[in-house]
Amino acid sequence: MSKRFTLFGSSTPNPCKVAIALEEAGIAYTYREIDLNGRENETAWFRTISPNAKVPVLRDRDQHIWESGAILLHLSAELGSRSPALCANGPEVQSWLFFQSATVGPMLGQLYHFMHYAEPAQPQAVERFTSEVQRALTVLDRRLSMAEHLIGETFSIADMAMWPWLEDLSIFGIEVDAFPHLKRWITVVGARTSVRRAVALIYGTDED
Repeated sequence: MSKRFTLFGSSTPNPCKVAIALEEAGIAYTYREIDLNGRENETAWFRTISPNAKVPVLRDRDQHIWESGAILLHLSAELGSRSPALCANGPEVQSWLFFQSATVGPMLGQLYHFMHYAEPAQPQAVERFTSEVQRALTVLDRRLSMAEHLIGETFSIADMAMWPWLEDLSIFGIEVDAFPHLKRWITVVGARTSVRRAVALIYGTDED
């Protein structure tokens, strides 16, 4: 019998979010690597399932869901009964989920681009996005000083969305020690079995 879900992804943070959710649900799924270096994401067949030509995409039976935040909300609705982490899907969860999608991910992505790829170098852009990232991390650190996870004691899709972008802040030139509560959370989430399995799948590393 074929598996219900197929995740199309790459070795990047957004597909990792979805893999964590699927692992939390404890459901079998198929993973299909998309060759970004070979621009497979720009091919006609891939654009039919991802109009924005980006990963991840989740196939659920005969439908395709794109944009990682939308996929997490879909999995919460479809598989919430299988996991407390997926069951939590109220306004607070959605607020932190959209904070990641609209602020944390884009600001980090822009910072990484201007730090590592921009030619000629654009120090003003690096300064601008570093400031925005520091502001966002301060918001997260303040929240995590009050709770184990983003919505309290329950691990949720908001945490799944956030963690893959924050698990190694050094690549963005950020000292995580400046955010002690966030640092604690990164370690706690990274120790979850679902997260270790997702990281092993997406990045091809050992679970340990």
